[in-house]
This record gives sequence, structure tokens and C-alpha cells, in this order.
Amino acid sequence: MELGPRVLVVDDDAGVRRMLARVLQQAGFACAQAESADAARCALAEQPVTALLCDVHLVGEDGLSLARWVRTHHRETAVLLITGSTSVEVDDIARHAVDGFLLKPFAAAEILINLRSAIARRTEALDRITSIERELRSTEHRLHETSDHLSETRAALVEREQLWKALVTSAPIGVALASGDGELTFSNDRFAELLDLSRCGDGARSRDWLAALDRRDVDRAVDAIRHPDSASAELRTRIDRGDRTLVMRCSVVDDRCPLSETTVITIEDVSDLVAAQRQFERQQLTDPITGLPNRSALVAHLATRLRTERSAPASVVTLNLNALRDLVLVAGEAAFDLAVGEVAARVARELVPRALLGRSGPTSLAIIVDTDDRLAVMSTVPARLARALTAPVTVGDDDLEVKPRIGIAVASRGSSGESLLRDSTIASEHAEAIGGVRVFNDAMRAEARHQIRLQQALRRAIEQESFDLHFQPIVAAHDRSLVGFEALSRWIDPESGPVAPAVFVPLLDHLGLLGAWGDAVLRKAVTQLAAWQEIGAPTFWVSINASPGQLADPAFPHTVVQLCDEAGVAQNRLCVEVTEESILSGPLAEQGLDQLLSAGVRLALDDFGTGYASLDTLARCRFDIVKVAGALMPPRSGFVSADAPGAAVLAGACGIAHALGSVVVAEAVETDAQWHAAQTAGADLIQGWAFAPALPSTAPALDALVRHGTADPAVLAPSR
Repeated sequence: MELGPRVLVVDDDAGVRRMLARVLQQAGFACAQAESADAARCALAEQPVTALLCDVHLVGEDGLSLARWVRTHHRETAVLLITGSTSVEVDDIARHAVDGFLLKPFAAAEILINLRSAIARRTEALDRITSIERELRSTEHRLHETSDHLSETRAALVEREQLWKALVTSAPIGVALASGDGELTFSNDRFAELLDLSRCGDGARSRDWLAALDRRDVDRAVDAIRHPDSASAELRTRIDRGDRTLVMRCSVVDDRCPLSETTVITIEDVSDLVAAQRQFERQQLTDPITGLPNRSALVAHLATRLRTERSAPASVVTLNLNALRDLVLVAGEAAFDLAVGEVAARVARELVPRALLGRSGPTSLAIIVDTDDRLAVMSTVPARLARALTAPVTVGDDDLEVKPRIGIAVASRGSSGESLLRDSTIASEHAEAIGGVRVFNDAMRAEARHQIRLQQALRRAIEQESFDLHFQPIVAAHDRSLVGFEALSRWIDPESGPVAPAVFVPLLDHLGLLGAWGDAVLRKAVTQLAAWQEIGAPTFWVSINASPGQLADPAFPHTVVQLCDEAGVAQNRLCVEVTEESILSGPLAEQGLDQLLSAGVRLALDDFGTGYASLDTLARCRFDIVKVAGALMPPRSGFVSADAPGAAVLAGACGIAHALGSVVVAEAVETDAQWHAAQTAGADLIQGWAFAPALPSTAPALDALVRHGTADPAVLAPSR
């Protein structure tokens, strides 16, 4: 039988001990006995018990003393004291924190009830104590953690404070703390250096730092301190160190900081930055070649004059220097810049009083004159410009004559700086065409608008390829057999009708669209060649004109070859015509020509005899075909002797081309006499109205030419 909780009975009366033990054992308790406090201690040392049942009055040490000892050394043991005393003694016993007591006399049931209650109270008390101890241990652990964290935080704060001091002390900008009235509570050395406070004591430095500022800026500085929310002020100093500029910024310390009533001030020397900014602004408004105001500066100057309460009178005179553009092709950009600079210097010396000279465009100078008297402007400015340009402009070994081509625009109601410059430029372009001086008028404005509309229409024509190719035959000089065609662009403006190439080609050049137009022509020409190839037409080639921009494009040769391959057309059925001007456009042009030749594409030099090319250039670039310019052809009518000077020039051109291994095409042959002269001079092929004009791809005459392979009138007459 398993025994229940163990109870130690302590009483100096053996009879009482036996009686209590018997009652307890009958109730299932294990029981031990002791006659004194010392014996009880020995028993507890040998084996702990669940409960101690002890008489208060023992021989020797009393039960209260033993109860106190048990509570200290065996707190898990329930203590039940036995007494026959009065209530006063019971209260005294209760103060010793025992778990229960028995008043004599007592019954067996009373013993058990009180014992079990004492054990239950002790168990409950132990649970409470354990819980409290556990909570205490947890709290102690948290306190240790908090203490460690506080130590770490304290160390971090010390480190940050040291770092802050190091940063502020060595900062390249001035840093200070100021109270609301502007008195400094802290400042670093850079702050003192920027305001020249190094010689002041700390007290004087904190009070008198504002005195170092320019008097005009003190109020702004104080206002920035008093209203520091993102405040910023540009300050000047009274320090004699030249023109220095400081920027002061103020901000409020965070409300959570003990220094929340303090304003942080930073001061930075931005003198170099301001100087660089001003220099940059000057550069943005200055032409780098001439040192004159550029177009933006001229527009700003005019805008200032025109927006005053009573608009100041103004006229703009533009000197057109387009004649100098050829210098770029002959001598390069540097020579062109030198020429423009020389012209600008001369014009500056001849300015009328209170006039402003500037560079309004790459090839134009503009003079702003403070008068709107058209007659006064026309009577003074052009004469001065003519005087400035009387002597040729010398560039290297060459003397260039620059004839004044002048446009004038006079301010009127609603004029703007941009419109005045634009109008005077338009007038100067008219002057370039007819010479002399031109004053802008409504007709020019209408024409300019027409030009803008044409430009827009041309852009659409490129995007949509809404233009046509006409094909002019090139025939053998001896028998009129068809050798090839030149593909020529023809464009019909949807609003104004057919536009001559002499009009739209310069427009394309001006817009920088010649390359895009040329690419579209190339695609159309290759497509047409493929179509003729499909109907079994005789083998002939088609030439297209390549612009300088196309030749300078490294991808152009690849594009030509790729288009031919995609269309199934042999490369030697395509001929690329270039002008002498294109050859001189740069090394990329010559590289492109070499690549085209290597791919089997024919090359033709157009307008030979009228451009800039030298024999050295012709010898350096190999051409399959040389097209002698129509300007070298004799007059349209009459017999031309082979001994005539013109015939000798034509024969010489043909001889040079033949000597270089090229086939010669005589262009612009319009009569039988010219045909005979070209044949006599040695031309191999003929092109011109003497055989056929440029024909649209749908023309029956073109179809007959293609199918029959000849320009014989007997064959073509039924188709014309």
C-alpha cells in the first residue's frame, strides 16, 4: 500500500505523539515522531516531510522557535501548531506565519481537517512564492538587459558626441548654435574663419558675429534666425578679402532635443560657385568665336527694350554671311571661324552709337539699333557695313570678297525679340538672292509661311514616300542604244502643285533631310530595277544621286548592298552619283566610295568641270563613270568647230576622264549639234533632251525604251 504525505509529529508527551501518529496513519499519512526541537531538526535533515505537527510548549526550545526555523530552512513544509492556550497566544502563533493550528482538546477529524487545510495553504503559498520568484527573476533579467542597453546607449552617445564634435570641428562649412536673439552658444573654427572672428574672445564672438556682415545683409540674417524653417540667405561680408559670397542657412533643433529653443546656423563660402555660375551664364549668352552676344542674349536684350512701359524703339539689321559657307568645304571649320571673327571685328568698329552687335546665327551677324525710323536705319547702317567690308577678308593665303547682304526689320506693335531677329534674317536671305539691302515686309512673311508649309509637306512626303522618280535615259553616243537611266526626284505638293527640284532640294538641304530623301530615292530606284528585271528587260544600270550626308554615313554602303540583295538586283546594276563637293566632305566619304566599289556598285562623278575637285582628288578616287557638266557643252545651235576653245575644254575633260580609266557621259545634250560636239570630243555616252526627257515610271515612252533598249526615234515615235 502506497503511503500518503509524510508528517513529522513533535511533542514531548509520548502518549500524545502515539495518539496523533495513530490518527494520521489511519488516514493514510506516513508518520515520523520527535520529542524535541533538536530531534525534529535531525529528522528533517534525514528526510523532508510534507507537514510538521508540533506542540507549542516543548521541553527546551519551544515550538514557535522550531516553526520559525522550519519556515526558513524547509519552506515547502506545512507547519501546524498545537496549543491549548487563549486567543492571545493563537494570535501570537499566527504572526509567525504558520499554516494552521489546533486548539486542545481536539477530535481526530479535526486533526485531519486542519492538517489537510494547512498542507493546501502551504502548497498554494509555495505556488505564489514560486510565481513571484519567477517574476522576480524575469524582472531581474530585464533589468540586467536594460542596464546593458543603457550602457551601450551611453557609450554610443559618447561616441556620437565625439564624432559630432570631430565632424563639426573639421567641417568645411561654418556651424554655429544660436539663441532666439542671435547670440551664439557654439561655433566651430570655420565659422569664425569665414566671419574673421578668430581674434575675438568667445564672449565677443558670440555677441558680435553679425557685425562681420555687410550692413545690407544684417536684417536678412536676423530674420532667417527668427524664422528658421528652411530659411536661407545669401550674405556678403565686410571682410577685406575681395568679393566673397556666403550662404547662411538656419534650421530649428528638433522639439525632442534639450536644445529645442536653439537655431542651427550653417555658413558656406560659395564665392567660387557663384563666380562659376556667372561665368557659365556669360558663356551661355556669348558666342565663343566672336565673343559677341549670341542669339539668346540678343533676344533677351530686345525683350527688355520691348516690354518697358513705353516700348523703346528698336530695329534689327542682319548681315548675311552665307557666302562664307564655302570656306568650310575648302579650308575647314577653323578657317570659317576666322573669317566670321574678322568680319565681326570690322563691323564692331563701324557701329552707330548705342547699337548692339551680336551673332544671331552660324552665318549671320545682327545689329540692334535704338530707332524705329526705317529711313534713318537704311541711310546709315548699310553704308557703315559696306565700309567695313570694302577690303577683302584674308584667310590664310586667300583673300575673300564679302559683299554686304543686309536685311532690316523694324519693331511694331506686338513685335518680340525672336520675331524681329527672324524677320531681319528672312529679309537678309532675300537680299542674298537679289543683292543689296532688303526691308522685311508682309510679302516676305507670306513667303516665309509658305516655305514653312513646304517644309512640313516635305517631311510628310519623306515619311510617306509620296514623291515620284522620273528616269532620264543614258545612251551610247554612236548608236543611241540604252545603257542606263538617271533617277530624278519629282514632287507634287498637295496644295501648290508640282515643285521644281531647284526649289525643294535646297529646302531639304536646309532641313538636314537630304540624306533621308536620298535613302527613300534609293529604295524606290532598287524596287523599280527589280520590276524591270522581272519583265526581262535588257541589262542596264540606274544611277541615283547621293548627298554628302549619305556618303559620310558609315552605314550607307551596307544599306545599298542590303537593298540590292533583298530585291534580287545585282550591285553593278546600281550606280551611285556623287559631286566633287561630296568627295571633299571628309575622309568618311572616300571610305564609303571604296566600300561601294568593293561591293561592285558603279560610281559616277557628277558635274565634272564645275566643282572644287583637283586632278589629285580624281586620281585618288576611282570612278567607273565621269559625267561632264552641261556647262562645258557648246551652244544649243550651230556647228561647233573642233578647234573652238569650248570644244577644246570639252575634249580635255573627256581626255582626262579616259586617262583615268573612266567612261565619259556628256550631260545636258539637247540638240544634234551638241550631240555631234560631244561625240567629237570623245564622250562615250550621252544624256539629255536630244534623246528623251526624264520620264515617269508609267510613261509609255519609258516602257518602250526599257523593252527595246534603244533611244532610236523610229522605235520610240509611236510611244511618245
